[in-house]
Parts: sequence; C-alpha cells; structure tokens
Amino acid sequence: MSNHHSPVIEFKPGMWGLKVNVFEVARRLLGKKLLNPAEVVAKRFLQIFHDHGIPTAQIPRLISKITLEKIQSTDTLVAALSNEILDEAADLFGVRRSWLDGDGDQIYDCYHCYKDPRRFFEDIKSLQIDTFDWPLAAFCSVSTLDCKSVREQIIVPVFREKCAKLGEQTIYRYRIYDDGWNWGYWKTRIQMKAMIRIWDKQFKAPVPVFRVSRKNLEGLLSGNLVPHACYQRITRLMGFNLEDFSLFPHESRVSKEPEELAEVLEYIKAHKLEES
Repeated sequence: MSNHHSPVIEFKPGMWGLKVNVFEVARRLLGKKLLNPAEVVAKRFLQIFHDHGIPTAQIPRLISKITLEKIQSTDTLVAALSNEILDEAADLFGVRRSWLDGDGDQIYDCYHCYKDPRRFFEDIKSLQIDTFDWPLAAFCSVSTLDCKSVREQIIVPVFREKCAKLGEQTIYRYRIYDDGWNWGYWKTRIQMKAMIRIWDKQFKAPVPVFRVSRKNLEGLLSGNLVPHACYQRITRLMGFNLEDFSLFPHESRVSKEPEELAEVLEYIKAHKLEES
C-alpha cells in the first residue's frame, strides 16, 4: 500500500492558479483521532511497558504469551492481544484495563483518604512492603514545606511495590493518592503528619520528599502519569523526609515544626490510629 499523501496546496488551472485541499488538511489534523481502535490498544500496550522503564524487546520476559515475533509490527501485535493478555498487563502494573482499551487518558484509578485516615492503613494491608526500598514517597513542586506559609503546597503521596525483576532492574507498580494534600491548609497537614507518624512507628521506613515539575505533579494527581518518570527525573530535597514533620526533637535530630505535634497526637487519639 502506498504511503503517498495528497498535497495540502494544489496547483490547478483556474482564476488563482492554486487551491487548498480541505480534505487533506482535515485528514492531517485529525489523523490521530482516525487511528484504528485496535491500533490504539496496541500502542498503549507498548506504552505502559515503556513508561515503566521496560524496553519493548523485554516484554516477552514479563508476558510469556507475547513473543518477539508478535511485537515486530502493529499488525502482529494487534492479532496477539487477547483479553487475557490485556488483563495480565493491567494487573501487573495496577492500571485501568479500560485505559488499555483506549478509553480516556486516565491510567490509574487513584486512591484517597482525606478525612478517613484509617482507609490509608487499610490500603497498606494489601501491599508487599519492602522497607528498604522507599515504599512510600511524597512528591511536590515547591522547594520546601512550611506550616506558617499560606501559599499552596500540594504534595502527592505515592506507594510503590515491586512487581517484577529484569536482571538487576526492579519493576514497580504504583498507587497514587489524588486528595491534593495542601501543606498550607492545617486540616490536611495535621492528618498527613498523623498518618506518617503511625507509618514511621510501624515500618521505620523513610518517606522521602521529591520535587517534580508542576506538570508532572498535575499528571500524578490526575492519574495520567506513570510515577516511574518522576523517580527518574527528580531533585531530592536533601535531608528532607516527610516523617521529620511527625517526630519530636527527642525522637529525631531533624524534627521540623514540632509545635504542631501535640495536635497531631490528639488527632491520632481521636481517630484511634494506633489501633490501625
């Protein structure tokens, strides 16, 4: 089949000597929307592996029913993508199956627990937590967190869990909380400090805070961005962990904002979080 495209501007006999090919302009502008739905599924199938740092040639090592022959072209991949394989990919990465099917741009069903802190700990129960591997991190687009500042300081908590190994490379699946925690708002701040205090007492796993671009932060909040990209392009706030804000000076030499910790303890008691 020829890949020849009609010219946008055509020279034709007539009063002006040329005319615009309106149909060709529309075809080019709408080309992405005119993709075959099956091609969209194949594209997203490859994309979800790429977005987790997995080269296309390595996909058969994770999805055994996909061979190198089947990923050599869009046509062969489309023919190979059964419901079973798509379910396997969605389960492996914890992404929306409907997104793989081409429905919308939201990759993840996000989690939320604002005003319901016990839900946060219920979510943890189903995770395989490796305390030495940053299972919980927080992302923000500001250079510091300050309880005395009224400016917007949005942070996005993200869990990551090992889901596969490729040689020395660890592959993770992610859980994103889309509550839009604003450090500048005392209610969300106190709840976050309380949850992180219980997390620290239970797991002793640091919760690093990473700075990302505003665009990436919005991508996380909307569930449209695989967090792997943020872990790869980060400026870590050195010596800046979220649990630093939840521990008293006698518990941590880098304790921050200890003046709020009495209120944090009251919140923990009121919500019976120590029983979680």
